[in-house]
Amino acid sequence: MRAFLLFSLPVLFAAQPAAAQLMVGAGYGDTFSGKASGAAWHAQVNAPFPANRLSRHAEMYAVAQQGSAGGSPMACERVRQVYCFGRSDRSTIVGAGVSFKMDRSYFAGRLRAYSRGGAGVYHQWVTSTERQGAVPFCADASREIVPCQNVPPAGDFTVRGAHTGPGITASVGVRFRALRMDGFAEVGTHLARVNDGFAGGVPFTLGIAL
Repeated sequence: MRAFLLFSLPVLFAAQPAAAQLMVGAGYGDTFSGKASGAAWHAQVNAPFPANRLSRHAEMYAVAQQGSAGGSPMACERVRQVYCFGRSDRSTIVGAGVSFKMDRSYFAGRLRAYSRGGAGVYHQWVTSTERQGAVPFCADASREIVPCQNVPPAGDFTVRGAHTGPGITASVGVRFRALRMDGFAEVGTHLARVNDGFAGGVPFTLGIAL
C-alpha cells in the first residue's frame, strides 16, 4: 500500500487543477509473471493534466496489483522440467506513467465511452517457488522409458526478487451517472518488461469519478 501511495502522489498533484475528473477505482482480474498466470486484486487512479491545447487528452496514471500466479512444469526456470512439479509466483506490481484518452458521449452526455493507451515505469516484487520431485522413469534418446539416473531429492526452491522496467497500458471503458454519483467501468491491460521477461495483468475495474 505504501508503494501504491508513493506512485500515486504525482498523479494526485497533477489532478489539482482538474480534480473534478479524477478517476479512482479497484477491481479483480488476471495477472501473469513470465509463464505463470493467476488472479489478482488491484487499485488504480487516473488524473488529467491541466487542460490546454496540447494536453487536453493526456493523463497521469498509477496502478498497484497483487496476486498469485501458477505455472505448469514448463514454467520452471531453476528446476529441470523433467523433475519440476510446477511453479507459483506471489507478485506485487506497481506502476505509474502517462496515457492519452479519447472519449465520446451518448444520451445527452449521461454515458461516455472512452479508450486510453500509454506507457510508464513498473516495479515488481515477486516470490517464486518451484517444486522439485523425484521422477522414477525418464525417456532416453530413443524415447524409450527407462529408470531415471541421478534423481535429485524432492524439495521447494524459492527465490525473491525486485525488478523495475518500462511498460505499456491500454483500456476501454464507460463513464456513467448512477445514484447521484459519476462512476466508471473498464477493462484494460498492463504489460511490463522486468527481469528479462514480462509481467502484468488484465484487470477489470469499477470506480468513481470525483
